[in-house]
Amino acid sequence: MQYTFPTAPIVHEPTLRQYATSFFSGNGTRSFAAPTTEEEVAYIRGFALLSGLCASVASVIPSSLLPYRHLIAKPSLDASREMLRLIEDYDVENPNSSSIVTRIFHTTASQNITGKTRLTYHILGQATLLITSMRLYSEESLQSHEPLESQLLRHVYWQIYAADQASLCMRSRPFHLHRLLYNEDATICKPGENPVIPQFDTSTALYDVEFEKRILHSFYFIPRLWHTAANLLFDMRECKGQVNEAKKSEFTRAYMEFLSIMDGLPYWLQASHVIFSPNDGDAEQFHKTAFWVQRCTIQVSFQCLRLVILQQCIDSGLCDIMGLNNQPTTFQMTKVGMIQDFVQTLDDIPFVFLLVKGEPTVSTETFES
Repeated sequence: MQYTFPTAPIVHEPTLRQYATSFFSGNGTRSFAAPTTEEEVAYIRGFALLSGLCASVASVIPSSLLPYRHLIAKPSLDASREMLRLIEDYDVENPNSSSIVTRIFHTTASQNITGKTRLTYHILGQATLLITSMRLYSEESLQSHEPLESQLLRHVYWQIYAADQASLCMRSRPFHLHRLLYNEDATICKPGENPVIPQFDTSTALYDVEFEKRILHSFYFIPRLWHTAANLLFDMRECKGQVNEAKKSEFTRAYMEFLSIMDGLPYWLQASHVIFSPNDGDAEQFHKTAFWVQRCTIQVSFQCLRLVILQQCIDSGLCDIMGLNNQPTTFQMTKVGMIQDFVQTLDDIPFVFLLVKGEPTVSTETFES
């Protein structure tokens, strides 16, 4: 939970523990037979979700933290995909949060285990289509579910939305959750705006209600960064020919809005508050680890997006919105400065957290002259 939940708060720990007890305790094999179709589907969904989580975690956690990761990643992914395939038609017609979350786990695991990019995009596309069909961008639609399910679906939406906006920014695949593609205004609330239902196991000594609230507050910085950058990049790419001064002023304001996001980074994500100390207890180490994961993701995403926006300004002839002149030397010096900032950011992050997060924003095109 401390390495994956902070940037993907899309599971309910007590439910996962119940599944683990049900499916993996003792020497017997758990039967999926049930009196009704709904109960049988619930068992299968639970197993697919849990094994998908195992595959996803094992595919990203480094061997220094999980030495046997290579033994469980692929079998867990295969088991989860096969179980989901058994109920796929029903699952698509009657989706819930686990329908989407399981596919998110498959996306992560497939990318890291097989490296099959097209397959990964296809699975992620299925999750995105479920979000659209369930109208998760509508708070009214979310309120029709039970409170915990509603909260999970809300977090699932923002998780997928960030990935979708990243695809727009990086031009890595088609995007589906842009404002122009909705039939109605998006009214979904931000994480933590509604009363928070605990998703961590509250029975452990590591749990703290304020910690969970902070995790959810910080999580929203990720989709917010990608959303703000995506809007700016989309609008710049849409401009053809000469851009008037009024439009340039809009771009400048949008760029300043993007930069200002980092000014609001909460104090618990500041470097001085996440430095580990020999005097830290188990709970404090757990909390700092979770905050480091968030800080790493936010900082690396921000530095990457600065470079992407700079390159788009160069390509579109709009460097003046960043306060730059149109001289090639200026472009090169600015890019070198940004890359130095990026390298310094990476150097400041404990390496284990870079390993956990993988390489979601690597693109050689970003660094071309």
